[in-house]
Amino acid sequence: MVYATCSLSPEENEENVNALLRARAKAELLTFDVPGIYTRPGVAEWRGRRFDWSVAKTIRIYPHDNDAEGFFIAKVAKAK
Repeated sequence: MVYATCSLSPEENEENVNALLRARAKAELLTFDVPGIYTRPGVAEWRGRRFDWSVAKTIRIYPHDNDAEGFFIAKVAKAK
């Protein structure tokens, strides 16, 4: 499953992904690339809230890095 938003708000992105990981023990984040796009990892902490370490596998696309809109992507799978 891919969770993606056109927002850079951690409340809408990493916080939701973190909540999914807590609610679903078999959910796991996968690493991936977006060829041709400069990406950064998801934030592991926001306003004193620490997220699961694997949230760093998500991708943030910043406007100033790619001359594009901001974007967030997480690739989620069911653990085997």
